[in-house]
Amino acid sequence: HRIAMHVYFEAAAMILTLVLVGKTLEGRAKDKTLSAIRALAKLAPDRVTVLRDGKPSEIPTSELIAGDTVLLRAGDRVAADGVAIGGFATVDESHLTGESLPLEKGEGSMLAAGSVICDGALRMRADRVGTDTSLAATLRMVREAAAGKAPIARLADRVSVVFVPIVVAIALLTFVVWAFVGGIGEALVHAVSVLVISCPCALGLATPTAIMTATGRGAELGILVKSAAALETLGRIDLLALDKTGTLTEGQMSVSHVFCAPGASLDELARVAYALESRSGHPIAKAITKYFEGTPDTEPEGFSVLPGKGLYGKIDGIHCFAGNAALLYDDMEIELDPLADEVERILSDFSTPVYLSIGESLLGVIGVGDTIRADAADAISDLRALGIPTIVLTGDHELAAKRVADALGCDGLHAGLLPDGKARLVRELSREHRVAMIGDGINDAEALATAEVGIAIGAGTDVAIASADVVLRRSRLADAVTALRLGKAALRNVRQNLFWALVYNAICIPIAAGILSPLGITLVPWMAALAMSFSSLFVVTNALRLRRFR
Repeated sequence: HRIAMHVYFEAAAMILTLVLVGKTLEGRAKDKTLSAIRALAKLAPDRVTVLRDGKPSEIPTSELIAGDTVLLRAGDRVAADGVAIGGFATVDESHLTGESLPLEKGEGSMLAAGSVICDGALRMRADRVGTDTSLAATLRMVREAAAGKAPIARLADRVSVVFVPIVVAIALLTFVVWAFVGGIGEALVHAVSVLVISCPCALGLATPTAIMTATGRGAELGILVKSAAALETLGRIDLLALDKTGTLTEGQMSVSHVFCAPGASLDELARVAYALESRSGHPIAKAITKYFEGTPDTEPEGFSVLPGKGLYGKIDGIHCFAGNAALLYDDMEIELDPLADEVERILSDFSTPVYLSIGESLLGVIGVGDTIRADAADAISDLRALGIPTIVLTGDHELAAKRVADALGCDGLHAGLLPDGKARLVRELSREHRVAMIGDGINDAEALATAEVGIAIGAGTDVAIASADVVLRRSRLADAVTALRLGKAALRNVRQNLFWALVYNAICIPIAAGILSPLGITLVPWMAALAMSFSSLFVVTNALRLRRFR
């Protein structure tokens, strides 16, 4: 009769009920971690109005092809990446920028998939559709990062491998001990309680829920983290290397000086400069092209970009170059001394000198200046508060770069670097530090790939974005600080989850085994089931706190 009192038929139903309740609550909590991914997925419209054969027709978005003319009205969502070819409207691009202030768009403006037309109307040429859009790429990166496994998860994996065998062994030992001490009934109660209360689920949930929540929150803030490993590494960074042009500065450069070499004419300098620079998308090239706008264009033969040095092309069959001193003096052995005084004036005004040559003769030098980003000083200050020193890596002239580094209070400067020089320096720094690199240009791609975490400015080149682990969609340096803080918050959250999951099992399993029974404290199976359910729920709920990250 005494043993029958502890059969606990009702406990079986109670255990199953409590476990199901706990799993339901846990499922709802985990579902919230995917809210950012679902929100991104809903940004793409199901149908779109296109102009075909001169008539508007509504078609499924899946049938949209590159080159289609899309008609957009107030309330419509943009279905593809493209350019406005007519009309005027205000457009909400908060999914890209994280800011809800609408932007005015007219002919020639770029439009991104997922944007919302607030008012007005536009005609757009669809350039990238379907899986090629920026929205699809964003969604793909967030999903991959959420599904990935961070290196710290290996700790939970190692623990989980031995966890089940150890718990089964403890349960068997508990049964044997209590069979001798209190009889079969007591032995069964304590052994079952040990099996029920042990919770490898909490260990398994500790990392992925925090990673999913953090990557989703990052996407909402315009920070795309491509992998779980990158998110964890962000939390460990202790040195930040930054490119100058387009990263610390606006990249919206303007010509400050133009000097011709002795014997050269301004018309000839302008013709060579415009012919070469108008074929490049570099900020310096854009400034020179704008300055010499209206100059008769000459198509250069064999035009090529020389990474980190400048541009080359044949004009009227003559070799022409535009670039830095390393290109003309070191490579081409063209004497630069005739313009030494002029170059000093350019550098004293904190501008960058661009040399031009035709054949084996120096044509002249153009000074190009830039402005520092409005948020750069605050970002560097915030990084210093986080205990992360900053080093500027640039291919620019040292005096021009020093002005920017000193004005912002950066901790170090390496100027005159070619792309492989940046990557080599990042490797050297990585021997003693965990280095993150921020850049935006083709010449930064190798360094971004070399760093433990590469961070690309969202307005940068496709090559830089592809090489990076993190993309700042708003192109704000302040978001790099936010990304590092998010990484630290996620890493801290994972550690908390692992700690509490381990502590829970370390405390509850001995109690379930009956170690406190002499004091009158006993966990029966239904109580163990309740405690087990809440352990998993606690871990998931703790991870959800990252949704409130600011």
